Amino acid sequence: MNYDRMLSRAVALPSRIPPEKDIPSILGYCGTLAEDTFGAHTTLLPWRVVVRREPEYPETIAYSTHIDIALCEGRSWVGYFYEASHESVHALDATEATRGEATRLEEGVAYAFSLYVVGLVFGPAQVRNLADGGDYEKARSRISKIDSDVLRLGRKVRARAGSFRKVSANDILAIYPDTPESLLSELLRKFEY
Repeated sequence: MNYDRMLSRAVALPSRIPPEKDIPSILGYCGTLAEDTFGAHTTLLPWRVVVRREPEYPETIAYSTHIDIALCEGRSWVGYFYEASHESVHALDATEATRGEATRLEEGVAYAFSLYVVGLVFGPAQVRNLADGGDYEKARSRISKIDSDVLRLGRKVRARAGSFRKVSANDILAIYPDTPESLLSELLRKFEY
């Protein structure tokens, strides 16, 4: 799919709210970048975008027949790219059984990917506007202690494990043998929302 027209509208007015018809294209673009960066999604379920008012946080919800990527109503172009790219990482491996089970490693990689996509589309100034990532930034920062290129680490460990949800300490140690055990333990714990 060609996203050039949608990207032109986004770059021209980054702080505006995009037309609702463009939101599925934002998700499609971000999903394609996520697969290009980390590999194909493992469930092969179709992704569907849902724009909602409540609750006020984005999330990926897997069902037996499809994956809903819920984005928050009224975001700017930058906000939708930020949310869609983050949720695209989760959707790569989402299943009903793993709903709400993301590790700190997965959340840190998803956060790093969302900043990467915003920078790619809108430039570094927009990334600086998103600088306060709280616990997501802490997770990204901890991953960067293993590899300064968090996306490279994500790509390597997901390729080895087959899924972000299946990454084990042994998978990380096989690629990064000097990783401290305490850091492994921290990154493989469930992320607390």
